[in-house]
Amino acid sequence: MKYITVTASSFEEAKKKAEDEYGKDVRIHSRKDYTVGGGLFSKKKSRCELTIYIPGNVREKAERTDEAALREFEKEAQTPDPTTISRKERLDTEIYRGKFDENAIEKGRSLLLAAGITGGLESELLSSLTPDLDIPIHIAKKLLSLIEIERNEQIHPKHFLVLVGSTGSGKTTTSFKIASIYKNQGLRVAVLTLDYYRMGAFEQTRGFSQALLLPIEVVSTEDEFLLMMEKYHYYDLVIVDTMGLSPKDTELNLRLSGMLSTMDRENSHFSLVVSSSTKEEDLMLQLMRYNSFAPDSLCATKLDETESIGSVVSFSYRSKLPLLFFTNGQKVPEDIELASSVAILEYLKGFDIDMARSKGQVRN
Repeated sequence: MKYITVTASSFEEAKKKAEDEYGKDVRIHSRKDYTVGGGLFSKKKSRCELTIYIPGNVREKAERTDEAALREFEKEAQTPDPTTISRKERLDTEIYRGKFDENAIEKGRSLLLAAGITGGLESELLSSLTPDLDIPIHIAKKLLSLIEIERNEQIHPKHFLVLVGSTGSGKTTTSFKIASIYKNQGLRVAVLTLDYYRMGAFEQTRGFSQALLLPIEVVSTEDEFLLMMEKYHYYDLVIVDTMGLSPKDTELNLRLSGMLSTMDRENSHFSLVVSSSTKEEDLMLQLMRYNSFAPDSLCATKLDETESIGSVVSFSYRSKLPLLFFTNGQKVPEDIELASSVAILEYLKGFDIDMARSKGQVRN
């Protein structure tokens, strides 16, 4: 019996090509689907390879319609169309058996482990790996498609930017770094600090105010907060630096909730400030503590204190909170930059991205 190989871009085209060249009584011995080409800026192309044979008793077989022949070919190929089945089913069929390489998953898992990417994001990034891919590039491209960046707030900030987060997350220094960015863009910026409980907070904020030539107000009551919002009504941006909350301090929690509830939410943006060295599960606990304020984005701080921001991007994906700013040092106002695709990859260990970036640049 003679075996012949026919290749086309799909099963239907390969079948038709076989019929046109060798007659409608050809039979399928095996089928293989694969892709060719592809890269960072080009798409992969699908290919279907059929190994066929021509039975010796073809004259004895009755002539059949094209539709009946197609059903027979599908049956003898013993595989469904790969575009209609799940990944698990696809791996269990003959067309992929022997092609799938567990090393692809292991390579991807090792890369994500080094980067500190965990949970649902890790599973999603591993779900589409095959051995024919450039693993780092494929993961990087898919990662950037899954992690959202709050670009609109970066370029056109609302009237109020409220920073909430745990004590020690870096809210105060971050507030002045952000204020400096927009002041340098020509906006009128003021800072309101509600963090009057922390020892040395007033001296710290007064020092920043004098160095950066920014107006600052320390607010301790709801009435004072309302007065300050009215006083800076005509400013372009007012940054509100809040105190860290403790689950046991009910009075402080109620005081902060009361002040922030007076704000016009449509003209306010709430950002949760988190340390990049914190584990994803601990970040979720912090979100639960501040969930009543319905944060709109994330500011990731202290990037200089961790090898990789995997926990932050994992948390961003899980919480569906887009990234707003990154801070990577104690210097004010230098050590801050807008969250961006390039910055994400550069701060993820193992991706070997090293591109020049303009820190703290906001384009209108």
